[in-house]
Amino acid sequence: GGINTFEEYMLDESLLAPIVKAALPYLPTDSLRDHFQQSVESLIGLADPKAHRLVLAHLFQPHLPFLWDAQGNPVPVLSYWPVVTLYAAQIETMGMNLADYTPRMKGDLATLNPKLLAMVDAIAAKDPGGIIVLFSDHGSRYSLALKQTEWYHSFLAARTPGHPMLFASDPKPTNILRTLIPTYVTGGVSP
Repeated sequence: GGINTFEEYMLDESLLAPIVKAALPYLPTDSLRDHFQQSVESLIGLADPKAHRLVLAHLFQPHLPFLWDAQGNPVPVLSYWPVVTLYAAQIETMGMNLADYTPRMKGDLATLNPKLLAMVDAIAAKDPGGIIVLFSDHGSRYSLALKQTEWYHSFLAARTPGHPMLFASDPKPTNILRTLIPTYVTGGVSP
């Protein structure tokens, strides 16, 4: 897949990082875009109405580094790298301000969201009865000042055929399996 944290740390500690930044600024983000696309294709490929599968996939988006602009164009690695890790999240550690961060995140999301919706549509087309849950493992972490609030607000959207609004009463990622398994597998009642 894409460049991982170990590879990035090795690159950061070498003399190659400044060379990559100067001569190949798209190399790190290209690898992450490719990894994202391969992951999406793999998930679509797993859809099969005859198979009973539970797939937990972590798509490392939206997360820094930003991968696209609002027009869907690839973006190079940001200026904070390699002094700060590619996967830095807080504007304070990146030396960025909110006015600079906001349009970049909006641009990344403007390209990412249609890609995710197309993936959901492709999976649903292959398996109309398929259950699809999209959730974030954490909330927005763009600022250290929001550590007690936004860091823990998670996104949750679900396609639950036959059970509309399944997560309406308690839309938390921690309730996903304890709600889905009784509803679709065992026929029991959610705790």
